[in-house]
Amino acid sequence: MHVAAFETTCLNCNEIFLTPRLSDFCYGEFIFGCHCGKAFAYHTTFDPLTTIFDLLCHIHQNDRLDNNSLYDFSCYFADKINGHQLSNKIVCQKCKSTNLSIEIKKAADWDIPETSYSTLYSLSKDELLEAFNKFLESKTQKNDYLR
Repeated sequence: MHVAAFETTCLNCNEIFLTPRLSDFCYGEFIFGCHCGKAFAYHTTFDPLTTIFDLLCHIHQNDRLDNNSLYDFSCYFADKINGHQLSNKIVCQKCKSTNLSIEIKKAADWDIPETSYSTLYSLSKDELLEAFNKFLESKTQKNDYLR
């Protein structure tokens, strides 16, 4: 996917680096980062993954999962990019902070991979349910989705 990259400054350590961004008009499209801050992937909610998420939530009768949980689900099950697990947060490459300031002037054009879910799509129904339960457990442990 061809995207624009913008100069980004970490407000914690003053590191300056480039990060990819989409236009504000890209409905249902996102850039996922990784925990190292150096790998990125393009994601769209118009992927079959969204339907799988909705079905699993219905099976579990879990109404506490929201759009942020969909993004977490998408990252949790995405194939790794260069060995890095994806995250729905962009972080500083140096200190891993999410406290960033992004310039409004484009600095470069980048090609980034699209998220893929080959491992998830290869799971049987029972394996998928078990994997979803592990995802829910990880969310519960972090209290990310509990209100």
